[in-house]
Amino acid sequence: MDNLRGKRLLVLGGSRISCEIVRRAQEFGIYVLVTDWYPVEKSPAKQIADEALLVSTADVDAVVQLIKDKNIHGVITGFTDSVLPYYAKICEKAGLPCYGTVEQFEIMINKRIYKELCVEFGVPTVEEYSIDGTFKDEVMEKIKFPVLVKPADNSGARGVSICENKGQLIEAYMDIQDAAAGIIALLATDRSKWKKVYNFGSQYRYTIKEIAEAVARVSKDYTKNLVKIEIEEKDIELDTGMDSTLFYGDTGWTPKHDLEAMIRNIFSDYA
Repeated sequence: MDNLRGKRLLVLGGSRISCEIVRRAQEFGIYVLVTDWYPVEKSPAKQIADEALLVSTADVDAVVQLIKDKNIHGVITGFTDSVLPYYAKICEKAGLPCYGTVEQFEIMINKRIYKELCVEFGVPTVEEYSIDGTFKDEVMEKIKFPVLVKPADNSGARGVSICENKGQLIEAYMDIQDAAAGIIALLATDRSKWKKVYNFGSQYRYTIKEIAEAVARVSKDYTKNLVKIEIEEKDIELDTGMDSTLFYGDTGWTPKHDLEAMIRNIFSDYA
């Protein structure tokens, strides 16, 4: 491997999974550069690289220019799904080898497309169910619990829910449906105007007291048992929210499913 000594390798993405790539490349005498849009203190691979750069892996043209400016001999990324299509485009524009094409990566990172390909070639897959926002009884009755709900186009176990009953399944579906609509709204905006970080959640902040009161209100439609709320005064205040106003302002999107709707769905499963 002496022929690699002195070569310059650009690693896309500085997450912890890139650290092994950086260390191994350095063992071969390769000069390693790492780029993403995170500062060094939040990018583990940058902390051990020979050079850390602040260029987003999603900015294909900027990374291609970086490759020219830094005299890069090769580009690689680890196993972060969201980076892979950009990696293929960057290598294609820069004239450098890549271990996959855009089309191949799109198949591998989209669970639905990947599963369809497996079925086509006879690869065993788990049983799946198709539902929509109506949650019709004839559809729900066919589902055997527990089930796992996961977005077709996400990674890192984000959005995964294990549902033991109908109520949990409806709640998980509503969360994912809202999240998907929010992401689509963001993709429709001008990427050059995106902020580095967005909070992405409910437009409301609920205290624990407000959640309890909502449960009490909804419960009247499902049970004759009186729900009594007792509050013990403490010097702390707990809530379930985050400030997502920046995301709403930039995309014009707001969640469609509120707290009471989710509580009703949970009650309906046990009614």
